[in-house]
Parts: sequence; structure tokens; C-alpha cells
Amino acid sequence: MMAAGETGFNPLEWRQFYYPEMSRNKATAILKDLPIGTFLLRDSSREGEYSLSVKESEEQPPVKHYLIERKGEDGSDSVTLATQSFVDLAQLLSYYTRRTLDQSALKIPYMAKGTEIVKVVYRYQAQDLTAEPGDHLEVLEKMGDGTLKVRNSTQKTGLIPPDYVMRISGSSTGSKSTEDSQFHGSSNSVEVEGEPEVVEDLRLPATGKVIFDRVPSVYDSAAIRLKKGQSVEAHRKIGQGFYEGTVDGRPGTIPQIYVKWN
Repeated sequence: MMAAGETGFNPLEWRQFYYPEMSRNKATAILKDLPIGTFLLRDSSREGEYSLSVKESEEQPPVKHYLIERKGEDGSDSVTLATQSFVDLAQLLSYYTRRTLDQSALKIPYMAKGTEIVKVVYRYQAQDLTAEPGDHLEVLEKMGDGTLKVRNSTQKTGLIPPDYVMRISGSSTGSKSTEDSQFHGSSNSVEVEGEPEVVEDLRLPATGKVIFDRVPSVYDSAAIRLKKGQSVEAHRKIGQGFYEGTVDGRPGTIPQIYVKWN
């Protein structure tokens, strides 16, 4: 059996992502906006059986549901998916971390309590992690300065500043499955409802006023600490959504979404 460290989850702890009363439609609504390979276990509409619901594609249908039949009439925990039989659910889950079901293997369990997923808004590249816009990352830990320790769909971990990602609601509470907020700063973060505003490139030089406080990550040495009401001037674009400029005369990098531009 594959070790928990290799899969990114422990198959023996499958009850953490088991939702006995969840319907097929509810499972689809939760998983459809999450990363490919995200899955959960629930009871099937067929009495006494399980269903494995998996986000397998960005095309229709994005979520597929697999019947898991219980074969333990002799008191064992054996189960079957299609024609493949397993000693128990843990062995089945481990097996499909190494092999695809239809289009994807099992990668990330959906755990309504304690799991948080973010979506990358701006491209980020560092020694330990490269993330492209649209990528989904699992948050493992929030550092004291607001930087996020994350894991991508290939199970690689790294650090990313919160300015580069958007939280996907529902991954902590299970209440929704749509993207709804942008990380801003650290302990005094500001959340903005809806998709982050898409703004055309500025006509440089550009001036404006800071509208959100921001405490930059210690891993972003060029970033400037921002306070609402400060005057900003952007001189040069250095990446999608980021500019080189000054804040009250201090040079550094400025995220476009923190400023109301004139």
C-alpha cells in the first residue's frame, strides 16, 4: 500500500472525506470548481453501497461518480469498483492514486473541515514553486507574515505570497464552491467579494491612492508596505498586475489591485 506521504493523504483516514448523506448533485457542485484529481467519498443512492466522486476534467462533465460495491458478506470489508476488487476502501483509494480512473488519478481529498484551496491569480516563480494563473493550490500553513505554504496538484510544496492568489470559498466550511475572495496582506487582511477586478494595463507614469493596507511577505524583498491613503506613482510594468514605482517617495513594487488609479 502506498504511504500517506506519497499520496498527500492517508487512505486509512478515509472517514475524513466521507460524507454519507451527500447527494450526487451536491458532490458535483462542490468539486466542479476544484483542481483535477480532487475527490470525496459518499453513500450511493443504491442502498448499502458507496460512491466515489472525482473532478476529472475541465470539460463536461467535469465530475464523475463511481459505484463502489460492498462485498463483505462474510464480515470482511472488501469492496469492488467496476471489475477490480480490493481488501478494503483504503486499498482501493491507494490503488487509484497510482492509476487513473477515466482521466485522472486521486490526488486531493475534499475535506470540508480544515482544507483550504486557493486559485493563482498572477504568475509566480520561485526556487521551490512555480504557479501559473488558474492553478489551484492546497493551503498547508499560513506563516506569520501572511505567506502561504501550499501544495500543488503534483504534490510539490512551496511558499507563495498571498497577493498572488484568491481563496476558493467552501473548502474550509463546505458551504460554497465558487471563488469569492482575494488575500490582501497578512493578519489585517481585507477580503473583496467576487472575482478580482480585471484592470487594463496602466498608461505610465500613473498615479493613485492606496485603498487597502498591505504588509508584504518577507520573501518579497522589493515589495512596499502600503497604508490606505498613501500616494502612489507607477513607472514601469514588471509583471501581470505588478508595477515598479514609489509610495510616498519610497521605491519598490506595487500590486495594481491595492490602488485606485487616477
